[in-house]
Amino acid sequence: TEALGNLALLYEQWGQRDKAREFYLRAISQAPGNFRVRNNYAVFLAHCKVLNDCDMSQEDETADSGDVRRQLLRAAVLGDSEIISANLKRIA
Repeated sequence: TEALGNLALLYEQWGQRDKAREFYLRAISQAPGNFRVRNNYAVFLAHCKVLNDCDMSQEDETADSGDVRRQLLRAAVLGDSEIISANLKRIA
């Protein structure tokens, strides 16, 4: 799961948003309790929303509407992290 999350980050950095999303969703499906992957996915969704360059038409439980806040709240419940708290404050 860590490897999938890391691949998602790499694809995101390389600008391959579709691949990044695919690997985030795979990582979340394999380890729904991984708060780091959920936090990174939420940040990815926020960037997609700002840049308006990600295809979010696929329907799935974790990204049905690109709900950044929901992903961050799930991450916060799963793990206590200053980064997650800061991200929640940024989107408030």
